[in-house]
Amino acid sequence: MSADSVPNTWRIVDLQDIAEINPSLGKREIAEDTDVSFVPMQAVEAETGRIDVSRTRKFSEVKKGYTSFAEGDVLFAKITPCMENGKMAVVPSLQNGLGFGSTEFHVLRARGGIDPGWLYYFVSSLHYRNEAQHKMTGAVGQKRVTTAFVEQSKMPVAPSSEQKRIVEKIEELFSELDKGIESLKVAREQLKAYRQAVLKQAFEGKLTEDWRKRSNSTLSSPEAVSAKIRQHRQAVFQNQVEEWKRELALWERNGEAGKRPSKPRGGDSPDRPSPEHVQKMWKAPTSWQWLQIGDFAFVTKLAGFEYTDYVKYDDAGDLPVIKAENAGILGFKPTNYSRVQSSAVAHLKRSYLNGGELLIVFVGAGTGNVATVPHGEKFFLGPNIGMARVETDQIDTEYLELFLRSPWGKDMILATVKAVAQPSISMGTIRQTPVIVPPVEEQKEIVRLLKENLSAIERMDDEIEDGLKKSESLRQSILKKAFSGQLVPQDPNDEPASVLLERIRAEKAAQPKKKRSAA
Repeated sequence: MSADSVPNTWRIVDLQDIAEINPSLGKREIAEDTDVSFVPMQAVEAETGRIDVSRTRKFSEVKKGYTSFAEGDVLFAKITPCMENGKMAVVPSLQNGLGFGSTEFHVLRARGGIDPGWLYYFVSSLHYRNEAQHKMTGAVGQKRVTTAFVEQSKMPVAPSSEQKRIVEKIEELFSELDKGIESLKVAREQLKAYRQAVLKQAFEGKLTEDWRKRSNSTLSSPEAVSAKIRQHRQAVFQNQVEEWKRELALWERNGEAGKRPSKPRGGDSPDRPSPEHVQKMWKAPTSWQWLQIGDFAFVTKLAGFEYTDYVKYDDAGDLPVIKAENAGILGFKPTNYSRVQSSAVAHLKRSYLNGGELLIVFVGAGTGNVATVPHGEKFFLGPNIGMARVETDQIDTEYLELFLRSPWGKDMILATVKAVAQPSISMGTIRQTPVIVPPVEEQKEIVRLLKENLSAIERMDDEIEDGLKKSESLRQSILKKAFSGQLVPQDPNDEPASVLLERIRAEKAAQPKKKRSAA
C-alpha cells in the first residue's frame, strides 16, 4: 500500500501509530468478586463481526491466564484457523466495562480520532487476513500472527469525519448484503429439506404411486421376484463351479504348478434382520418387499492375510486398486490409484472388480459410505472396503446405490454400529442389511425420477453457492473501495489525516510511561 493509492488528505501509517496493541490493564483497583464479561474464542463468529459477551465470570477467576479488553476494542484472532476464518469483532458493552477472553486474541485499541469500526473492517478484510496468514509463525496447526506483524502493518488513515462516513456506508451496504446472504442460506436449507422429502417419497413408494397404478397389472409379485433372484443366483453359482472345474483340470495338466484353484462357495445366507433393523423398517406398497443384501448379492472383502501376503503396490502395475477413499458421501471418487500387477493377484479372483459392483466402506471415518464401481475399467478391491456384487437382474444397481446412500439406507447399514472412535461393520452385517425392493421396472422408474429431481436440486444448489461466492466477492470489493477512498466522496472541509496523526503523536508523547501492572 502506497501514498499514491489513497486520496491526498489520507496517510499511510503503521497500525501501531493509530492503535494500542495488546494494552495492559491496571488490576489493583478491581475487586476480586467483580463480575466481568468472558469471551472464549467460540463466542466470536467467523466473518460476521458478531460477538457474544453474555457469559460472565468473577474477576478472581480470570485475572490470570486470560486476555483483558475494554468496550470499543477490536479483538483479532491470532491463531490458525480462527484468523483465516475471520474471527474479529468490535467489543460491545461489557459487564462493569471489563472483558476477559482467550489468550489467542490480539487486542487493538483505537486511539483518539480513529473509529474502531475503521480498524475492524481493515483487519477483517480478506486482503489483510491473507497477508497475515503468509507472515504467521509457529508449528503446523499452531501458527500465530505475531504482535510485531500487527504493529508494523501498513494501513490507510482517512480524516476522522470521513472514517465515520465510510464505516456507516460499509455497514449500510453490508446490511443489505447480509439480507441477501441470509435469503440464500434459507433457500439452501429449504433445498436440503426438499431433497430429503424427494428421497423419502421415493423409498416409501409415493414418488411412483401414479406410475404403479398404471403398471400394476404387468408387475411381478414379490414372490415371483424372490423366486427369480434365487434362480439367477443358483445359475451364477453353477457357472462358477463349471469354470472352477476347467481351471482345476488345467492346473492338473500343468503338473499342479502354482496355487490350486479354490472351489467356489456360493453366497453366504444372511442372518435375520436385527431388532435394530426391524425397528427402522417401514410399511411398503404391497408389490414391494424387504430383502437383505445377502439375498441378492455376493459380499466379500480382501482378507488381511491376502493383503499382507500377495498385494504389493507397483507404480507400473496394470490394475488400479480401489480403497475406502474412493467411496465418498456422494458416491464414487476417482483418485490417484495405487496399482498392482494383475499377474501377482490373479488367484484372488473374488477381489477383481469389473464395473457395477457396490462398494461399502466398513471401517473408519467413512464407514457406511457406498459407491458403484465405474464401468469400462477393471479394478482390484483393496483394504478397508467391502464389495457387494449383485447376482440377479431383479435388482437395479443404481437403485441400490441411491437407497443405501440415502439417510434411511445408511441408517440401515449402520443400525448395529456402536458409538466408538473407530466404527466398523462386518461382511455379515452388510449381508444382513435390509433393502426395500420394488419390482425392477419400478426401481428403474424411481432411478429416472430421482436423477431428474436431484439434478434439478443440484443445479439450484450450485446457483445458490455461486450467489454466496459473489456476495463474498462483493463484500471484499466494498472494503477495497472503502480503504482506497472510493466508497464515499471526500469533503474538502474535513480535517486532513496529517493533522489527526500529529494530535495522536502529541497525546502519546504526553502520556506518562505505564508501569507494569500487578496481577
